[in-house]
Amino acid sequence: MIAIYFSVKLEHMSDQWVRVSEIGEYIYCRRAWWLRRMVGYRSVNLDQMQGGASYHQQHYKQVRSGVRLQQIYRIALWIMGIATTLALLWWFLQIV
Repeated sequence: MIAIYFSVKLEHMSDQWVRVSEIGEYIYCRRAWWLRRMVGYRSVNLDQMQGGASYHQQHYKQVRSGVRLQQIYRIALWIMGIATTLALLWWFLQIV
């Protein structure tokens, strides 16, 4: 019964997906979102939009490299901690 309900429900859903950027556009200006999505109008600020897209792509790359550096730093700290523990253990066993 539940499977039938969901299959019927899915048949009536729209095939158009709403992206996160569209939600931001809708919150900023509902009319602009409607004109672009439903009517097909395009913005006249294509140069500014392209500049913003390239800026966000560059920012994404910088953030991603920062995350990689943090991961490398954490791994290096773990290795140094384990090496220090083993060295202290070896030194302690040499004394006893």
